Amino acid sequence: MTSSFMTKGFLSGAMYAAIGAFAVYFASGYRFGSLARMGPGYFPTALGVLLIAVGVICMARAIYQGDVAVEGIAWRPLALIFAATFGFGVLLPLLGLPLALLYLIGVGSLASRLFSLDLTFVAGMAFFVIACIGLFVYGLGLSMPLLGSLF
Repeated sequence: MTSSFMTKGFLSGAMYAAIGAFAVYFASGYRFGSLARMGPGYFPTALGVLLIAVGVICMARAIYQGDVAVEGIAWRPLALIFAATFGFGVLLPLLGLPLALLYLIGVGSLASRLFSLDLTFVAGMAFFVIACIGLFVYGLGLSMPLLGSLF
């Protein structure tokens, strides 16, 4: 058992909990609703609470079972994932959902050492973009632009 809080499990759990707390905090400004009539704050709050729970479980597990100490932070993948997520938010109204998703997937994929631009990747990306459009725009009726303001 390790008492160090600088382990991979503890720090990843702390990151999950912090992201969950961030989501709950910002979702508190929206109407919550009920299970039968969910408001715009319902899903981000529920997801945030689940992330906080997962984070606490990861931190407790790291403390009580021991874990590998963090030797360093992989800054490049961290920066690429942040750039992909932030860029998606910026590009969505400008380019529309399909192109913003292509950016998100393309830049996010560069964070992996195992990434290779091959037919499987392109097919998976195309499937994901089509599935997201079908689910979010047509299935859930969310007002996400298919073509952005630049078009």
